[in-house]
Amino acid sequence: MPVAMRNAALALLTCSTFGFSVPASANPRCDDGCRARGQLPDHHVSLKLSAPAFSKLLASSDAGQQLAQVAGTPACGVEIVYYRYRTIGSAGEPTIASGALMMPSGRAAACSGPRPLMIYAHGTTAYRNYNLADITQTDPGNVDGAGEGIGVAAIYAAQGYIGWRATMRARRCRITRI
Repeated sequence: MPVAMRNAALALLTCSTFGFSVPASANPRCDDGCRARGQLPDHHVSLKLSAPAFSKLLASSDAGQQLAQVAGTPACGVEIVYYRYRTIGSAGEPTIASGALMMPSGRAAACSGPRPLMIYAHGTTAYRNYNLADITQTDPGNVDGAGEGIGVAAIYAAQGYIGWRATMRARRCRITRI
């Protein structure tokens, strides 16, 4: 995926996060920097797979094979950007939430150029390291996150959609999106 498209997608994510920011009270020991909602303290490409490599990953397990039957053969490769952003928790405290940006990659017309955006959200989880971007399950405790993430990647990103998801981990709150 061209760097310009990835940067544009990250800019869209940042603008939409800032666009829905509202002042909230936070811990008085917190400086203005940690109160700022929408700051991205971390973002990086966590995985790049070509369409054949993603097909091979799906074929490596029974669940992946069943998912491939529903989603179809990946038409595109998948590039996953993991990000963390600052937000305010349910008690008004500063906290960090995470998300994943799943983008199609490849030379086929279905995989490049202007792409439709699909926004996906799941409920709050108690597992602090729940991570949809970890579709290869590098964290043994992230079984549910990896399974959910590979589903989003196979059904949307591998078929040409840009998938964006954000979550608030171990908190009871609502994140508003476009």
